[in-house]
Amino acid sequence: MSGKGPVVIVYGLPNDISRKEIEELYEALVVAFLEIKELYLKRDQVIFFFPSDRMMMGLGDEIIIFVRGLFGTWAVTEEIRDLLAQKLGRAARPFFPEADLVRCYVELFNPEHGFWSSKREAAQEQQKESVAG
Repeated sequence: MSGKGPVVIVYGLPNDISRKEIEELYEALVVAFLEIKELYLKRDQVIFFFPSDRMMMGLGDEIIIFVRGLFGTWAVTEEIRDLLAQKLGRAARPFFPEADLVRCYVELFNPEHGFWSSKREAAQEQQKESVAG
């Protein structure tokens, strides 16, 4: 996991979903993501989380996928975001035939504002030292 790309979080998974099923879902979502060549992403640049829900109410009824940290570039048009949401939702849907709803939100992000990274900070510090030194 390089941490350079977007983060995908899948909420509402049924409590009885197996590790194997999560791995298969992960693979289907990765394939859907990588089908969109305009994003210029590699497999290891997309980070996935499948958190458990401790409330345990309604699990499996609604599956919600969030894509966060998708850096806005000229290539990430509204059409590309719509296509990504559609591909991810359609890739997930067969895994949850009993769900009332599967939906996906793709959020565009500008890393110039509201973003911090330890790697980014280290690179900036190193750059300052090389300019000053």
